Amino acid sequence: MNIKRELLVEKLIDYIKENFNNGFRINTFSQIYKISRQYLYVIFRERTGFSIREYINMLRIEMLKEILKENKHEKAYTIGIKIGFKNEFQLYRWVRKNFGITLNELKKNFPPQPSTTLKLKKTIWQK
Repeated sequence: MNIKRELLVEKLIDYIKENFNNGFRINTFSQIYKISRQYLYVIFRERTGFSIREYINMLRIEMLKEILKENKHEKAYTIGIKIGFKNEFQLYRWVRKNFGITLNELKKNFPPQPSTTLKLKKTIWQK
């Protein structure tokens, strides 16, 4: 991958980290840099090995881990807002989809044991 593409991906990563929990839109970034969304998706995957959605999920998982380390009893709507959802219902769906359990079950079993079956790669959760 050439230097220009790598710099663009690094800028996109920084942009995602700064904005993913504030209504991040790939269109905004693509308009700023005058590059198509499809091209951004391709070079992002080439550089990172992940899609943009997978990367955002990893960021959310890391934030969720930090939140639960600090306070397992944090309210769902507060967690949802902190990790980029508009409401707790989006959070509930995301947790069910990515972990196969409810948010309450996740909180109850935090931190997860190695035997816990997660749909995501164990290395993502255990980092």
